[in-house]
Amino acid sequence: MTHSRCLRMSKLTLGLVAALAAAPAFAQSTSAGVGGQVMSAAGAPVAGAEVTITHTESGTVSRATTDASGRYNARGLRVGGPYTITINKPGAGTKTEEGVYLGVSQSATVNATLSGDMAATNLDAVQVTAVAAGSEVFSATKMGAGTNISRQTIDALPSAGGNIQDYVRLDPRIAQTNKADGQISVGGQNPKYNAIRVDGVSISDTFGLEDNGMPTRRQPVAMDALEAINVDLSSYDVTIAGATGAVIDAVTKSGTNEFHGSVYGSYRDGDWFGKDPAGYKFDGFDNERTYGMTLGGPLVKDKLFFFANYEKQEWKSPGASVADSALGNGTISQAQINEATRLASTLYGVDAGSVGDVDGSTDLEEYAVKLDWNINDNHRASFRYSKVEQNQARTPTTGGSIVNLSSSFFQQQKTIENYVAQVFSDWTDNFSTELKASYRDYTSARIMPGEKIATTKIFFGGNVDSPTGEYIMFGPDPSTPGNLLQTKTWNGYASGVLTLGDHDVKFGTDFSSNDVYNMFVQNL
Repeated sequence: MTHSRCLRMSKLTLGLVAALAAAPAFAQSTSAGVGGQVMSAAGAPVAGAEVTITHTESGTVSRATTDASGRYNARGLRVGGPYTITINKPGAGTKTEEGVYLGVSQSATVNATLSGDMAATNLDAVQVTAVAAGSEVFSATKMGAGTNISRQTIDALPSAGGNIQDYVRLDPRIAQTNKADGQISVGGQNPKYNAIRVDGVSISDTFGLEDNGMPTRRQPVAMDALEAINVDLSSYDVTIAGATGAVIDAVTKSGTNEFHGSVYGSYRDGDWFGKDPAGYKFDGFDNERTYGMTLGGPLVKDKLFFFANYEKQEWKSPGASVADSALGNGTISQAQINEATRLASTLYGVDAGSVGDVDGSTDLEEYAVKLDWNINDNHRASFRYSKVEQNQARTPTTGGSIVNLSSSFFQQQKTIENYVAQVFSDWTDNFSTELKASYRDYTSARIMPGEKIATTKIFFGGNVDSPTGEYIMFGPDPSTPGNLLQTKTWNGYASGVLTLGDHDVKFGTDFSSNDVYNMFVQNL
């Protein structure tokens, strides 16, 4: 008889919101935008002016035209920059602004005054104002509290562990409640109430077993592969869903018209740490190693780009110690252990293993590739594939009355594969859409070394019917042989923004389906 559980959950959300501004923040979007108003020297709106927004490093171009009120909007833009914005109206003049940077889920305001001089000049009257959550104390377009973190900030702020938690703490409302596990809390809420996404794909723990709210020890995307991060707190935008704590959206880097890459590494040794206030030596880990590389560039200039990254992290940590066991305190002797392993081998043909300190090491390996395609000036698409593998050495609980032999140890193996495709389109000067589809496959399994044998305990007290006292254990612990967790998650997201004069109407749909297979059979 098995007690596996299979659960399927799906959700369909429809939303509609009207914003009384021409350049709203995009909330759950993984792109950026820019908008503003163009006026003449006399203070009248300039209609029909052509606005060209160029991502300098990739040659990606987006175009917009001002309406009767002189307003323009461009959405679905690459996160980051620099951007060059040129505003031109025959007979009215030309203005240019360079070095504009855009954050994830952020819309910048670039206003202009055309003086009638046809010569291209720097745009003196530009007002570049980020209206994403957290970028201003007061803003007509804000829909809650939050913080936007650019690539420049990520580069300037070191993180010893390469964890996204170190950066989201730039928002003072977020606290790291457990550094060892990477837990973050908003307003004292449980860390599992947060939602963390990369390129619109959830990297949160879909089953709820992990203390840090993510499926692996560290977020399953290297920090060197991230372009920007946006943190939303208590947002009332209808597109913000799936969390009552922080909603954290990150966007990965893209290739440009030039080849760029990096090779990096870091090392930390546990001996570099001082003693705690009680005088005990640091025992969190023996050492940590991280090394990786990134590479991005053009496949077709101005059209098709790639970005790839690889990273591996190794944590060498002390596991269970013999000193804490019945062997260490002398209640079970090495001679008794030798006799137990001899009998297991000669009488039953079983290799019970040996005794010794347990290696608590963990390895995490991640690699990904992203393609960006400039279909034309009005349409842009991207596709990203990533895979993460984590192996962690584990052992059943040991204590003063137990000696665990090596056949009871196991490897906790986790594998995560992500696929995400996105399309950004400007259908008219007043209507744009964003489409996104993603799939995530997650598996967590316990892998036993060598042959599969029964869980065996040899007691040294009591009788056959009621054994007591110290014991030697070999073979898997009762929860290991029948233990498997798999989740398969599909997501679909579609949103549109329609500009009607001074108003923007946002509408769309969000679908999520999560298939969970959980086998947990003890004493199998």
